[in-house]
Amino acid sequence: MDPATVAQGPLPPARVPTTSPLVTPHAARPPGPIPSAPVTGVTANAPEPNILAHRTQLIDEAVERARRYLLNEAERVQVAGGSAEVEVTVGNPAEEIVGSAERLGVDGIAMATRRESSLARGVLGSVTDRVIHTTNLPLLALHPEDISAFSGNSGAPGTLIVPLDGSALSEKAVPVAMEIAQAVGARILFLRSSATPYYGSSEAGVDYMPTNYGVTEIRQDALMYLEPFVKSARDSGLAADSRSVIGNAVGAIIDSAEENEGSLIVMSTHGRSGFKRFFLGSVADKVVRSAGTPVLVLPPRDE
Repeated sequence: MDPATVAQGPLPPARVPTTSPLVTPHAARPPGPIPSAPVTGVTANAPEPNILAHRTQLIDEAVERARRYLLNEAERVQVAGGSAEVEVTVGNPAEEIVGSAERLGVDGIAMATRRESSLARGVLGSVTDRVIHTTNLPLLALHPEDISAFSGNSGAPGTLIVPLDGSALSEKAVPVAMEIAQAVGARILFLRSSATPYYGSSEAGVDYMPTNYGVTEIRQDALMYLEPFVKSARDSGLAADSRSVIGNAVGAIIDSAEENEGSLIVMSTHGRSGFKRFFLGSVADKVVRSAGTPVLVLPPRDE
């Protein structure tokens, strides 16, 4: 957690690691080392003792400021009826968050994330992106405007949207969503998005155009695929429905979330990273980046 407004939203009662490398962006890491390679006309010397002492003092002061900030946030959690622990670490933010989460044995991570351009996120990445693709824990991602998304339902989601694409990986989100729904009394919406059908024409070379041919059959097949999940949820005493959409998967997920106020998207990710994620992307990445509702991202533990 950093002191920016964007990071101050997710404060669930669950035991989530709250880490902060340092308070301000320019102090996120200890000052860099003095170059040791010789420079023409200058003799390279080791840092003077007073310089090293000054660095240590700056780090200690920043750590103490971070600790006071986090103690204030922990008090907010405790006032809301939860429990909280505070830990301050120094280093790469994403690595420290993931490492602390594993060492403390927590159940999940909650983070706020900023909306950025696809280029910035693909090449540079954000802390949230890096954590998503390196942790083995579920991660709850929220945008600043999502913070009060559940305020109308006693702080809990009213609808869980579970996108399924027919893969075993996507279906791993089902039991998690059902467990959450049972705990908070939420409805589950199982969603399947199918690609728009195209037909080819070779009158003037090969050309492909969208068509409505076969759309009815595609929708029926999708609903048949979703039916066992709906039945399983209803047999467990949950309210559940299914929806079949023709078109872009990301758009279908976001539209469904907008139509169901106070919803939570629960989905799995393939765990791609770096340039592969930038060029190929994943549905989970794009949903986290663009959705106006909180997203619970589940890691590919057994992939």
